[in-house]
Amino acid sequence: MAIPTDNYNQSIIWKGKDTLEVFTLEHNSYGIVAGGMVMCRAGNIRYKTILEQDWTITKLDIHLADYPHKHLQINYAGDGKWVNEYGIEMPELDGCEGVDLSITPFTKSLPLKTMVIGKDYKFKVVSIKFPELSFHAIEQVYQNLGSGIFSYKNSGNTNPTQLKVGKSGLIKDIDGHFQEIYQCHYT
Repeated sequence: MAIPTDNYNQSIIWKGKDTLEVFTLEHNSYGIVAGGMVMCRAGNIRYKTILEQDWTITKLDIHLADYPHKHLQINYAGDGKWVNEYGIEMPELDGCEGVDLSITPFTKSLPLKTMVIGKDYKFKVVSIKFPELSFHAIEQVYQNLGSGIFSYKNSGNTNPTQLKVGKSGLIKDIDGHFQEIYQCHYT
């Protein structure tokens, strides 16, 4: 299921096992800005992504609101290369096509946009752990099962997780880990 590409904005509230997120997506002719405020036991976490029109993340900025000194910024430099906020290359992330934030279902929506039913898709992504803001490259495997349902697992894991996608092309439910409890579209 493709994420719509016309100009629109939307807000979603996702409830996780131990989290609550207020998420906003702004899509216009210049690009896409998406982000959220996640409330959890580790504190309040604010993140923002800048994406190209093809949904490629070009910038990720994370702040731990309760710990102002803790933040992480990474930028996609092209050709599978990532740099930190100072422009220093991060070779440990070479080949990563995107990011996966464990605190939000949003980043798991991005690989789904062009998948054909029944085929496995492998993606190397930057996986970020909270509240440490530690990161590493990991391979993930997705499959489109049809009717807005996908499976997902980290490579090496034998137990796939089911993802349900709404009409907006964003995750509605992740196997009891996250559930959309509110959504609105506006211009």
